[in-house]
Amino acid sequence: MKEYTVDRIENGIVVCISDDDKVHKVPVASIPFAVSEGDILVFGDEENPTGKNEAKSNLRRSHAQQKLNALFEREK
Repeated sequence: MKEYTVDRIENGIVVCISDDDKVHKVPVASIPFAVSEGDILVFGDEENPTGKNEAKSNLRRSHAQQKLNALFEREK
């Protein structure tokens, strides 16, 4: 099982990046659930994701928000 983070969605293609910087592209139409930038998609042996790692996605978003908030606080 492999996890990829959704980097961007452009022209009907979901561009995902793994932790070791490998890029994987998947057509939006082939994913049977909603995806957005920052989601962590779980892939089995298939070319298309089998689901999302919601907990890890939310944790990464939370950390990113905390860093952003800290940057704005420093500028005051």
